[in-house]
Amino acid sequence: PKGGFCGSVLPPNLRLRLENLLNLVRRGALEYTRRGVIAAHDVVQACNTALMLMYTNALDLRNVFDVFRLIVDTESEMALDVDVHHPTIAQKKEFSEYRRQVEILRGLLAENKNNLESYQNLLAYQAKCSEIALSAVAGEKPLIEAPVEKSTEKKVANINDWEGVKAMPQPKPQMELEGLTWVLVDEIEILNKESEDKHLFAIKEAKDSYRSRQKLKYPDGTTVEDTGRAHVDGYSEFKCMNIVPGRPVVVVRRMDYVYGDYELEMGINGKKVGIISCVGTDRVHRWRNWPALVPAEHVTETSLMFRQQSVTAGRDINMFHIWVYQPK
Repeated sequence: PKGGFCGSVLPPNLRLRLENLLNLVRRGALEYTRRGVIAAHDVVQACNTALMLMYTNALDLRNVFDVFRLIVDTESEMALDVDVHHPTIAQKKEFSEYRRQVEILRGLLAENKNNLESYQNLLAYQAKCSEIALSAVAGEKPLIEAPVEKSTEKKVANINDWEGVKAMPQPKPQMELEGLTWVLVDEIEILNKESEDKHLFAIKEAKDSYRSRQKLKYPDGTTVEDTGRAHVDGYSEFKCMNIVPGRPVVVVRRMDYVYGDYELEMGINGKKVGIISCVGTDRVHRWRNWPALVPAEHVTETSLMFRQQSVTAGRDINMFHIWVYQPK
């Protein structure tokens, strides 16, 4: 008898990153299928196959690069399909950046450096590519929607619907997200005295707080300059106005994503509502718009006193702009 390998030797943390990434690529491709992009179906099927291989414990550094060559090739074909048949999406700046990221991925795979460092670079570039793909169609109404049975039940707001908004340089006044139309009802310009005073903005009980002016990039390459505040420990609070009681609220915070991997406790009108998890970091494209969902049962008045309190000790909690949305 001869010995050999059986099963994957990929460490659990890298296996989890791979699973999350494949699901992210798949979710982005599904958004394009709903907008009539035929080649996006191939991306979905490639991700389905890769996920099945991973679940059978058959993917590791010996073959994962070959699998990603297929996935990236299908992404390239999807980009070509959009260019030829979907000019409305193709002309967007975000989609131009998506094409560029796909070419970077092809170049990375062409180097044939099938080692751990290349694998981690591959995951990072593919994650950025998928974020940009989602941002290119975020807020746009699907052209093709799956038929659904008529129901009296209302669509339930889900924070996962806002993934594409995280990478948008300028969130829109009205956005279609997974069957709900979200409308901008309030906005706070940080370090604008009139705006801060109007919304009773304050930072309290912080060990340290400071002002900041940053000129950073979003994942699509758009450069935005903005001013903001940050605090270490303690909490910040502000008043959200023009609220319709009984409907969910999403508070979106522009943040410097170089300081990530922390949790905030969210409070509404003095009551604890939940935890905001800011997972991950990005040292290159540092702007993100981080959403926080306030369930409808906690929206009982026409204004809300929103509090975000640091849970992770010693982390800088920064904010540069606040947008407040409610569904129609």
